[in-house]
Amino acid sequence: MTLTLYPAVDIRDGRAVRLTQGAADAETVYDDDPVAAALRFAEAGTEWLHVVDLDAAFTGEPRNRHLIETIVA
Repeated sequence: MTLTLYPAVDIRDGRAVRLTQGAADAETVYDDDPVAAALRFAEAGTEWLHVVDLDAAFTGEPRNRHLIETIVA
């Protein structure tokens, strides 16, 4: 059996964050630059990355599309 782990970059207000148990008011910022966070994963050898626009998830407005496009590029 093979286990595949996918690192994630969750973006909120233009920063890479983690939410405790998905709670919008329980946020930890782990990088002010989500593109840099994604690049670190790539440099470490990851082939796949899970990226979430939390602003879009919570408000319906995809305010971080430009960051996601940069990560994809």
